[in-house]
Amino acid sequence: MSQSLREKTVRSLALVGGSQVISRIISFATTIIMARILSPNDYGAMAMATLVIGFIAFFNEIGISAAIVQREKITEEELSGCFFISTFFGLLCWVLSYFLGFAATDFFDVEILKDIMPVLGIGLITASLHAVSMGLMRKELRFKEISFLAIATVFIGSILTVILGVMGYGIWSLVIGNVISQTIKTACILYLGGWRPSVLGGIRAGMSIALYGLNITYTRVLWFIYSSADNAIVGKVVGQGALGHYSMAFTLASLPSSHITGLVVNVSSPVFAKLQTDREALKSNVLSFIRGVAYISFPALAGLAAVAEELVLVVIGDKWSETILPFQILCILGFWKSIDPILSQALISTGHASQVARYTTLCSVILPLAIYGGSLVSGIVGAALAWVTVYPLLNIFLFRLTKLSIDIGVMEVIAVLSKIFRNTALMYLAVLLCRLILIEMEVSQALILASSTLLGVIVYSLLIAFDNVALIDLKGFLGDLGVKKEKLDFWPLRKV
Repeated sequence: MSQSLREKTVRSLALVGGSQVISRIISFATTIIMARILSPNDYGAMAMATLVIGFIAFFNEIGISAAIVQREKITEEELSGCFFISTFFGLLCWVLSYFLGFAATDFFDVEILKDIMPVLGIGLITASLHAVSMGLMRKELRFKEISFLAIATVFIGSILTVILGVMGYGIWSLVIGNVISQTIKTACILYLGGWRPSVLGGIRAGMSIALYGLNITYTRVLWFIYSSADNAIVGKVVGQGALGHYSMAFTLASLPSSHITGLVVNVSSPVFAKLQTDREALKSNVLSFIRGVAYISFPALAGLAAVAEELVLVVIGDKWSETILPFQILCILGFWKSIDPILSQALISTGHASQVARYTTLCSVILPLAIYGGSLVSGIVGAALAWVTVYPLLNIFLFRLTKLSIDIGVMEVIAVLSKIFRNTALMYLAVLLCRLILIEMEVSQALILASSTLLGVIVYSLLIAFDNVALIDLKGFLGDLGVKKEKLDFWPLRKV
């Protein structure tokens, strides 16, 4: 990676990372507040609606934004064509959301779905309008503006959602907050992006980009099927309230992996695309990103699993007690979900979207079947166990594809993660022991949660500080991102 690209990557990570932290704190606080206001049934109905809307959303801009990032050169006529193609699909998807609202109502036997889905579908139109502008901003690494928009829209949407929730609007507080924040986001992107379609036309010119975008869309649709089929299955087999618990468990367990990995994928996508002709540099950077994500997400997931009971009961209340066990199980899944999106993005950004399509096709067939069986046998716990059992096995096929395409296989990944696994396991045992001792002392759950969390942070930090191999890994990760050596000259990094 060139020095200028390194520096841009560092700045991008800092900007997006800061905005992600702020946005996630706001979102998490909003989730906690709304979990105390709304019922599991409300969250279950919202999960059903967003399941269908989320599926439709993959077609509202047919992968045009990602295709623009991947394309090395692109003309103004092609961009204009992409804009009108995306807008057409956005309008078409809204119409689809209206009619599917009735189908969802019949399938799940939840009457309110036919009312809220057309409203949520408005976000499909607004998202299609900013697809080209967002693609250009990401391609140009304009993450300062993107970061500002992320914080602003999450803040406004969260404030409005809480106000409406307190006023007694129930599930509509989630719906209205979502739509308004999406509309504000689109308006800001169009204004700050500075791009406008030059001519009414260019559709033929934009078709080549749209066709590549369809490959990406196909991959994402299959990913959505296998990653979200569980909601449809749990909602149908186990029921609306059970889906509320399951959805909350997945939300909590996904906090470290989705947020941290999402940050890295967002920034690394254009970086991987620029390195697609330099195999060694690409391999080095992919492994570096994986290592960096693992240093943060692995201990966070292990810590959440250890204090899951106290976290749920203290933070969101006794009515969510059925969330605890699936939450702990899904934390294990988070280890895998921290890594595989980076590998998939590396394949997509280097023109191997068809390879990812093969992997997601396999997942979309096998995972729903496993989750259906698990749900029939053990409800939401069975669904969670199906994820943890089957998903790691499917990852073996992904590693085979990455080995063939970008020379990164399972052994290379294990090599960069082994020490992190060891330190995470030691931290987990320390937290678990602390928790058991405090339970025997009959102290409050809030004190158990606070003490165990603090101990986990201290133990993991010390393990890193006194492990030269871990320090070498961490220093190498920061160096790969372009951080200057003199800025790494502090204890304990100066030891290695």
